[in-house]
Amino acid sequence: MEAAKRIGRWLLFLPGALVASILAGGLVKLFCRYTDMFGAFDPDTWFGRATTEATSGAVIGAAFVYAGAAIAPTHRQRVCFGLAALGLVITGAGLLANLVVSNYWGVWQGVFIGFGAAAVAYSTHEGELFPIPPRQP
Repeated sequence: MEAAKRIGRWLLFLPGALVASILAGGLVKLFCRYTDMFGAFDPDTWFGRATTEATSGAVIGAAFVYAGAAIAPTHRQRVCFGLAALGLVITGAGLLANLVVSNYWGVWQGVFIGFGAAAVAYSTHEGELFPIPPRQP
């Protein structure tokens, strides 16, 4: 039974990371739109859209890397670095595609997706997330 759980987690870590990033990004956009309505500026202005896209982008990148590494049963640091690299490659392709069609809001969000993924990878490298347990003598 334990082997089946481990195999299942290895099979589901990438789809889980994708679902977590989509849900996190949607919730952050919804939260930003809701709170901006009661704030000092209009959510449909340039500043409101820029902050919403930047915040949701950073959360999407961070959620993708963190959720995937948390779902993986073992080797979480390596999975974290691999997902960060995969996220940065996909983001780079998305940036190119958004530049081709002149979708500059997509470029803006893509930059922050890369920042979010890189921030989680850096935190893991520093030992703040998914630390390597000490060796037993």
